[in-house]
Amino acid sequence: MYIIERRRAMRAIKYLSLLCALVCSTTVFAGNDLLYADWPVSSSTVYSAGYYYLYVAQGGANTNDPLNNAFTTGWIGVNLDHQCTDFGICPGGDQFTQTGVFSQSGGIAWFVYSESGVFCNIGFEIYGSLGCEGDDNSFVRSREYNAYNIYHDYTTHHWQAAMLAYDGTNLDLATIVSDSPRIYRAQATAEEAYGSSTDPFDSLAEYFYHPHYVTSEWPPYGMFQIARLPAQDPPCVYGGQFFVNGDSRWWYAGGGATDCTYSIP
Repeated sequence: MYIIERRRAMRAIKYLSLLCALVCSTTVFAGNDLLYADWPVSSSTVYSAGYYYLYVAQGGANTNDPLNNAFTTGWIGVNLDHQCTDFGICPGGDQFTQTGVFSQSGGIAWFVYSESGVFCNIGFEIYGSLGCEGDDNSFVRSREYNAYNIYHDYTTHHWQAAMLAYDGTNLDLATIVSDSPRIYRAQATAEEAYGSSTDPFDSLAEYFYHPHYVTSEWPPYGMFQIARLPAQDPPCVYGGQFFVNGDSRWWYAGGGATDCTYSIP
């Protein structure tokens, strides 16, 4: 399922992600916009595969709104637990974990975040022990695809975040402090977040290509749906574009896309 959703006011940290630690030194988020794709994980073949990756490219200019503490990002995320209810009550958390690329005024960088906690293998620690970040413009480049990978290490029994950079460099980014044997959710999300009272609708442009579990691809049909919520009246500021270059597993999310309501049957 692919949903365009505008979420305002103090969204939970699991959807705002760790990145407030980078840009929210004096203000708090007023809200964010999310465009996300949920992939079916009901099959044991999928939820116990232990290896998930997605190609992501940041396709626009660097976020250009430092006064509003804005950033944009594209990421793959999984839940390593399932204790949150439909009402957002999370006694033990969902161990929400994500990795991808984000853009702010200084440039673009890779990042990792997990509610389970992380140990950074490279880069530097952010948001306490919950996240890691690379240097600006290091192993990431606008309009170049990196493969972002979350996988289970059956030797240590922890999960790992890794990246295959556009130049062919393989990087083990972080160890995720979870011994969960499976996932409970998988998603890809384009996100804009901001710290002002008014949404700046900053430059959001994320490309997603060929989501995989192990060596298999998620099915192209029945996978995506765009739903326009009342908060995003037409014309939609952010939208989706599917079948990029005629490929059913290649899509764009961000500004300039006119599909506010769309589904693949």
